[in-house]
Amino acid sequence: MHLPKIGEVYCRVHRWFEGQIKTVTVSRNPDGRYHASILIDDGSDKPAPNADGKAIGIDLGLKHFVVTSDGEKYNNPRHLKKHERNLLPQTAKTVEEATRVELSPKS
Repeated sequence: MHLPKIGEVYCRVHRWFEGQIKTVTVSRNPDGRYHASILIDDGSDKPAPNADGKAIGIDLGLKHFVVTSDGEKYNNPRHLKKHERNLLPQTAKTVEEATRVELSPKS
């Protein structure tokens, strides 16, 4: 690869392309390795938008699990709160059994 002001640079090409190169962005990772992102124009037309279905946006949140761009809100199921009361006795039994096993003398 030839870079202006630097010259010829070795590069490992992962995917060959055909078309006109528009931009090349060279970035350096914290570990010292360089990467180049290449934007090309392959001459093909943009795909036509799909008019079969309706597209919506989805926002994931904490108060409401999902809010769509249509304004529909879906509540957070809060599974932990629902089953927390049942989990506490089981957790206590498991901890008790684990300490009992650790304290038993080895034969």
